Amino acid sequence: MKIITVLMMALVFLAASGTSVKAQGGIDPGGIGGGTVIVKTCSPVSSMTVKGNATAGELGVGSVQIGWSVKPCDKTQAVRVVAELANWSTKEVVYSNPDAGLDGKITVYVASGKYYEARILVYSATTGELLGSKVLGASTVGKGV
Repeated sequence: MKIITVLMMALVFLAASGTSVKAQGGIDPGGIGGGTVIVKTCSPVSSMTVKGNATAGELGVGSVQIGWSVKPCDKTQAVRVVAELANWSTKEVVYSNPDAGLDGKITVYVASGKYYEARILVYSATTGELLGSKVLGASTVGKGV
């Protein structure tokens, strides 16, 4: 947390001093007066949708649909995508696919009346480093409850 605070303070200082930080990571000692701070981050999860359904057929059974698309920030880097669904309050993973692919759509049948957390995690295929993730919530609680 301290490192993030220090970095943010440095960016504010650079902006106030008339220096701009380019998206490529270089420093441009631009003109006198105001500067521009451009901080570009890349998320490998380019899109994700999640939809919960309280009644997927049988009483007490709901479903969660998860859709995703992943594009590595470095096009030459091999990645591994993990799709997970966990109980929101207990964090217990109720579904996991450790080799979910760059694009996909799944439906997971779960208990209704609960809140869930869908996760798409992107790892480097060579180092195992987490490169990015996205988490969205879903509910299988009925509207009349």
